[in-house]
Amino acid sequence: MARWLHQRDAAQLRQLLSTWAIDPSGADACRVTWLQRATRMQWREGVEALLEAGAAVSAQDCLGWSALMHAAEVGWTEGVELLCDAYAVTSALNVDGCSTAMLACTPDHLDTLDLLVARRQDWPAQSLAQLVRFAYAKPGTVRQWA
Repeated sequence: MARWLHQRDAAQLRQLLSTWAIDPSGADACRVTWLQRATRMQWREGVEALLEAGAAVSAQDCLGWSALMHAAEVGWTEGVELLCDAYAVTSALNVDGCSTAMLACTPDHLDTLDLLVARRQDWPAQSLAQLVRFAYAKPGTVRQWA
């Protein structure tokens, strides 16, 4: 399956998922799902195809990373929006204790962070504390959050 993802052929991916009855939530040995791989590649069509096929949107790999965390870390705002629209859990923590918001806390990813703040659910106190520290450390870059 990983080979088909790397070819970035959405039509063929949809055909594989429907014709061969491949589990859209499938994963490798470290539990990295196909959705996480497509997200890490910032491949919109692949993410959409996997979500349409019923991929587990909030599945976490062996290090606790979800597809939403991958999108936030690379600053892929469009991916964060797709995954949030599919009801991805925004409050999960990985094994290092980092949340999706914490992974997006960089000056280069402010649009992604703004979207996560707008879509927030019940964030752990640690995430909120990280956002406050970021706001004080980068006063000229942080926007007004409601």
